[in-house]
Amino acid sequence: MKKLSGTRALLLLVLVILLGVTIYFVVDYSQDRSSKDGLADDIAAVDAQIAAFGQPYDIEELEAFITNLLQQLADAHFPQDVEQNIIYDYVLAAVDEAGVAFDDWDADAAVIEDTVNGTGQGYRLFSYEAAISGSLDEIFDFLAEMEANAPYDTIKLDDVELTYDSSTLTWSMEFTILVYAQPE
Repeated sequence: MKKLSGTRALLLLVLVILLGVTIYFVVDYSQDRSSKDGLADDIAAVDAQIAAFGQPYDIEELEAFITNLLQQLADAHFPQDVEQNIIYDYVLAAVDEAGVAFDDWDADAAVIEDTVNGTGQGYRLFSYEAAISGSLDEIFDFLAEMEANAPYDTIKLDDVELTYDSSTLTWSMEFTILVYAQPE
């Protein structure tokens, strides 16, 4: 084998270095090119989104959408607000229909925030306390009237205490009316 001369070895070394530098720049250029192509696609997508923002809104369509949402809210199972007079009239009508005595009414109970069945969903809770008395049949009739004519789907009786007075032969029932409503 022939020995390479110093100049030939130097030329071969320079050639290998030039070939390595060329490969490096070609790889870097192609990576840069693909990166620019990706950026061009991203820029085109953002330009399309910006153009969509500039489109005029169809006011009639938006008003119809809002009207539909308001109707859904009005039809919701949870009322937006609870009228104290409606609850009072509801209890009074059941009292009259069942023939029980209306002994007490406390509408000063606070409206509190509460959650329903551990869902974490908050609701306003309206609370009213009442007491009635009469025969056991009349009290059962009262409860049937309350159930049949509830003004809100979310109404319930709570803390019911039923006691019998043997001296007057009457039953007394104290209870709390709870009504869940939508949060403010």
